[in-house]
Amino acid sequence: LLQTSPPRPRPGNMYDGAEEPIDDGLGNSSTSARLSTTFGRRLQYYLDKAAPHTGARWAGAAALTVLYCVRVYFLSGWYIVTYGLG
Repeated sequence: LLQTSPPRPRPGNMYDGAEEPIDDGLGNSSTSARLSTTFGRRLQYYLDKAAPHTGARWAGAAALTVLYCVRVYFLSGWYIVTYGLG
């Protein structure tokens, strides 16, 4: 009879929910690396939730653009400062 070995598990990635120690490159897990990974996962979660809502995203971008134009109009040309900061 032919014996087969059980399937090998896939290596975990950041989207499959696998928790694994985070290495800072020196062999130590660090709080900043853990916080960075947590923030990255949360950001990706919200980006994935927002992706299908293209109409709402375009409306939001248009509203922000109008607000920016109104701000420039009332401040009489301080757009160069906001351009530099952006």
